[in-house]
This record gives sequence, structure tokens and C-alpha cells, in this order.
Amino acid sequence: MTVSIGDAAPRFDLLGGEWRGEAPPTFRLDEALSRGGVVLHFFPAPFTSTCEAQMCAVRDDVTAYDGVTVWGVTTHHPILIAKWQEEHGFGVPILADVTGDVARSYVGLYGEEMRVEHWSTASDQGAAAASTASRTKP
Repeated sequence: MTVSIGDAAPRFDLLGGEWRGEAPPTFRLDEALSRGGVVLHFFPAPFTSTCEAQMCAVRDDVTAYDGVTVWGVTTHHPILIAKWQEEHGFGVPILADVTGDVARSYVGLYGEEMRVEHWSTASDQGAAAASTASRTKP
């Protein structure tokens, strides 16, 4: 079951991209929400043109997100994410949802197909709201 507009945002802790043999950092939604709003950009696969375009658009317009925490979320391993992030310098953390549990709770996974949606969560109510949605294949 996925979250709907007005539902409490499902909480999670995810690892970020692993860098140069260091342990990947852990990103906690509760901690980020305690500092303000959070925007989550879900995408199915690094190194694909659609997902690259999505995250490059975030990078190129990062000032539009002033005052909120912005994270990308994908179902791939932190080492792969780190390489992709290093190549493109996205400027926002990309988180590894390797089990797909977080993606399922927000946007759902359908076999090889994932609904890609951008979700923002308001810190005062913990409510989730969809801003855009599309379907892509990784």
C-alpha cells in the first residue's frame, strides 16, 4: 500500500552513496524533518537517460529548493550510486533503497516498472503530498 496525499509520511533510514572505501552515511527522515521540509525524488535506475535528466534538473535548479532538504532515492547499491553521483555532481544525496521498501511505501514498485513520483513531506504535520508522477521502465 502506498502513501496518499494527507497521509503521514512513512519514516525511514537509508544509506547514501559509498565514497572511496568509507562507510556510507545514514540518512534519517525523522532527523531531516526536524530541520524543515523534505523533497524526495524517486527514480528507478542510475545511468539511464530519464533518471539522469531528472537528477540533472534537480542539480541545475537546486536554488528552487532553498530551505528544504532534497534527496534522490533509488533501489540500487550505494557503490553504484556513488559512481553515478561522482560522474554528475548532483549536489544532493542519493539514497540506496536496496530492498525497495521505501519506494513501495511512497510510490510502489511493479515488477520491473516503477512509478516515479516526487514527494514532499511537511515537517509540521508529517503529511505527504505528490507533486508529479509518471511511469518509466529502468
